Amino acid sequence: MDGSDRASNRIEAEELPRILKETERRIKRGALGHWLATNTLSSFANWFTTLTLMGGFLVSVLAAIPIVLPEFYGRYETPINLAIFILASLSSILSVFQTVFRWSERAQVHRSAASHYTNARRQLEVLLIHVPYNVDELEDLLVHLTHLSDTTPSVPAGIWKQAVRATRE
Repeated sequence: MDGSDRASNRIEAEELPRILKETERRIKRGALGHWLATNTLSSFANWFTTLTLMGGFLVSVLAAIPIVLPEFYGRYETPINLAIFILASLSSILSVFQTVFRWSERAQVHRSAASHYTNARRQLEVLLIHVPYNVDELEDLLVHLTHLSDTTPSVPAGIWKQAVRATRE
């Protein structure tokens, strides 16, 4: 090792605390952003599934009225048919939203990404325990984080801002 290599290692060693702090913040924000996205998308999926099922149930109940209560249906035929039409339309629209936006699948992808970031945080914690710090392990972790940010889905901007606010120091 010549003098220039030692100088570059010294510079790396001097910047190591800053790099470790920025890496820790990056991991926290990534994990929190993906967990928040998971929770938000799962909530959308759960609400839309519940509303779709309730709409389908109400349509079924209203469709049974002519069979169960023919005299009642005779008096209120138009409002009942209108209610069936509206509820069936709303249920169909909600079902289309679920299909198009794929909230459950997207939540699962964000859950997996959050898990990967959580594992990276554990790797960083292990790295921080061993002093002096192993620069090679840190570089491997930084490469892994770059790969994660390239392969995981983007967190929606509003959710990302929330994660940044929550991890501000």
